Amino acid sequence: MLLLTIFDTLRKLAVHFDRMVLDGTMLELYEANLAFHRQLLVLGGNQELVDLIAEIRQRTSSAPVTQWRTCARIEQSGREHRLMIDASQHKDAEELKRLVRQHIIQN
Repeated sequence: MLLLTIFDTLRKLAVHFDRMVLDGTMLELYEANLAFHRQLLVLGGNQELVDLIAEIRQRTSSAPVTQWRTCARIEQSGREHRLMIDASQHKDAEELKRLVRQHIIQN
């Protein structure tokens, strides 16, 4: 039942990200993206890794304005979020790896 709750939370965060694309500021969009990715990392079950990544993100300069090159790429990121949830829920590690790679490279 815990996994169902995690996936429900991920879906809500993905919807929030999509809403921020249309109605939020760039900072709100950036924060929605961080919240989604933090929750996605929770799926791995390694809280120390989740905390380490959060700490590293705080040490580096955030780039909410330059993170996405175009509006189309922001929308693609939203679609990728939903696809990553689906791949995770179906335990399709290969598809998840492909999606995460695409999401990072942003092609």
